[in-house]
Amino acid sequence: MDLFDFEHDPKDVKMGFRLVRLEVYNWGTFDGKIWAMDLDGETSLLTGDVGSGKSTLVDALITLLVPPKKVTYNKAADASARERSLNSYIRGYYAQKRSQDGIGQP
Repeated sequence: MDLFDFEHDPKDVKMGFRLVRLEVYNWGTFDGKIWAMDLDGETSLLTGDVGSGKSTLVDALITLLVPPKKVTYNKAADASARERSLNSYIRGYYAQKRSQDGIGQP
């Protein structure tokens, strides 16, 4: 639809930017194939078990929409932990083990 398309009822037009499809490939635990979500520009609810990848998908979107210096990954869990980064997603880290000293290793 363009600006001068008068054939559609204005009430049927969804304003703003709408996410139609999200595809991830080799992003965190989503590896080995293209994982896709067809949203068709509709409002959607992302649900799943703990560790199923909800935050990983949100972080993928944040990577595209937020300037690199302002990105904070895994904001839902604890933004101060900083256990996730662009580098960790690209390398496919998906867990963090802690040593007896309390130091985390991906």
